Amino acid sequence: GALKSVMGILLCLFISAYHVPLPPEASLPIGLLVFLAFEGWRRYLEVQTLYQQDQKHIRNLIDLYDKRYMDLWKESEELRRLTLDNRNISAYVPPSLLDRLRYRREQLPRLGGSKREATIVFVDIRNYSTLAERLDPEQTLNVLNECFSAWVKDVQSHDGTVLEFLGDGMLAVFGAPNDLPDHPGQAVRCLQTMVHTMERLNETWSVTGGMRSSMSKYASSSKLGFRGGVHTGTVIAGNLGSATQMKYAVVGDTVNVAARLEQLNKSLGTVIAVSGDTWNRLPEDLKKWVRPKGHHFVKGRDQAVDVYAYGSIPLVAPRKHRRLSLEASPFIPPLRAT
Repeated sequence: GALKSVMGILLCLFISAYHVPLPPEASLPIGLLVFLAFEGWRRYLEVQTLYQQDQKHIRNLIDLYDKRYMDLWKESEELRRLTLDNRNISAYVPPSLLDRLRYRREQLPRLGGSKREATIVFVDIRNYSTLAERLDPEQTLNVLNECFSAWVKDVQSHDGTVLEFLGDGMLAVFGAPNDLPDHPGQAVRCLQTMVHTMERLNETWSVTGGMRSSMSKYASSSKLGFRGGVHTGTVIAGNLGSATQMKYAVVGDTVNVAARLEQLNKSLGTVIAVSGDTWNRLPEDLKKWVRPKGHHFVKGRDQAVDVYAYGSIPLVAPRKHRRLSLEASPFIPPLRAT
């Protein structure tokens, strides 16, 4: 519109100047007006050009912003997905192992392991069979999850790694996969903490009812306890399984001895059994926490194990089961000699 107006004014001036004779004193103003009109037209075209360039630049910036916004949105979605994946994976993989996988993501996991010295801890719930018999499955599962949740925190707070949940038991290792100079001491300190943890859990159950109120109907003592076995020695630590499905594990005689010591508590009437190999590497305050129980043979081992133990529980005589006789059964015919 402005361009058409300027062109119209210039056209009128040219026509007037050509057909109408102008006096000399009018020539200067008319020339000045023509100059100003042309100069305004030129400036207008420059501004119009700059405006169009700015518009194009703004459109490019908007397109670039939209593209960057979409890239950031895709990256945030990918980060959210990875965060959820890590959260879900971390629920199944111990933190120490997950860190190793992150640092070695370029390397393909392989089967096999290496020798290292570690301390193995086996713990399980005392009288679990009685617990499972007298509680419904949902209550039993809740009790197990509460115990395991507390135990895992105790192990991780002492730089240990929980490798497996074995029914009512748990296997933890100190000194693998990460190096831990004081792994025997950390393992025993962890068990000290677990003793207090079980006391706290029993106090909680006594207030809220639940498991303890159900158990008290059948047992004189409704408090829940645990047994623990500790042994220090050489293990093979690494990946166990197949090329398509594997897990981090520790194997060797050290693991077997720790498991047998945990079971030895039954016959000793103790809560925690510590091997002599572990005891010898403990600081003095932890050595005084346990008392000697002599030499004991454990299943699957020819050499006796020096045992030091903590706590005492009343020994319970095994149940006497009535033996069924096939001859007395009216549903099974007597065997005939051939």
